[in-house]
This record gives sequence, structure tokens and C-alpha cells, in this order.
Amino acid sequence: RGYHYLGVDSVRVPAVTILADAHHLPFASNSIELVVAASSFEHFSDPFAVARELHRLLKPRGVVVASLSFLEPYHAHSYYHMSHLGARKLFEDCGFKVLALEPFEWTGIEASIYMLFRARALRWLTGLWLKPMLWLRTRVIQFRIKRLRDPRQKARAEEFLQEEPFRFTAGIKIKVIKDV
Repeated sequence: RGYHYLGVDSVRVPAVTILADAHHLPFASNSIELVVAASSFEHFSDPFAVARELHRLLKPRGVVVASLSFLEPYHAHSYYHMSHLGARKLFEDCGFKVLALEPFEWTGIEASIYMLFRARALRWLTGLWLKPMLWLRTRVIQFRIKRLRDPRQKARAEEFLQEEPFRFTAGIKIKVIKDV
């Protein structure tokens, strides 16, 4: 796709080509077009410092694609799990414009079951009953909204419904652009 891959981490693993602390990256300002930060922000002791550092090194209109834990259980020195509101605030406060914000496909309950037993089959079985329950919950909320007469109550209920996909998610996917 025309990109040159650089794997950056603070520990040596096979995909790592550069050892560095994400809070202080060894790249020139305005030198990178795209950053993929997969399941890493919860492991930074100061995610705002990292987001500012990414803003510094990205070229104008550079993009960050990231995933962040929300309702996943604690794992491997995770400091900051955040909701979609936290993820949006993190990047907007550091000069980015949010292009997309989505929940993970799996819930915090599925993540907990998987981390508890390390068995994908149990996570899958949990999803078999949990996904229909969440679908039903959404339909009940929609049904109740249709019956509301007060426009203010209806507006608040519709706002509540819009956030429903984020309510039980294990994590957040976000795509942001360096706002210039």
C-alpha cells in the first residue's frame, strides 16, 4: 500500500524494529503519515502525553488508527481503560479530529470469560446468549421511546439509545486525523 512499516515497542518482540518509549518517540516532527496503535493506549502511563507525541510526529492530515480497552479486565500493566467519551476526549484534547469511533464486536463479559478461562469456545458460547439479550434490550428501549410523549424525555432517551453500542463493549476503535 506504499507504506514503510516500523514496529515500535518498549520490549523486543518479533514485529518490533525500533525499541522506544511511546511517550518520547525517536522520530522527527511531521515525518509520519500513519500510526496504528493496536490495543496499546491502556498500557501507557500517560495516554495524553502519547497522543500529543503522535500529533507531533504526524505529518499534516496524518492519521492514527487505534484500539483502546474499555470493559476488558485488567491485563499486562494496563493503566487506563476508557469509554468512547474518554477516547474522543483524549484525541480531541491533543489536537486530533475524530473520523470514526466504533465499539469492539465483543463485550466486556465475553472478554472476562475469555481471560478467565483462556478458552475461545466459552467466549463464543457466551456470545450465543449475550448477543440476543443485548439485541432484545435495544428493541425494548426503542419500543419505550415510541411511547414517550414529552419531547425532552424522548430526546434524552434517543441519546441514551445512540450510546447503547458502547455500553457493554470490551473496547473502542478510533480513527483520527491531525487537525491542521
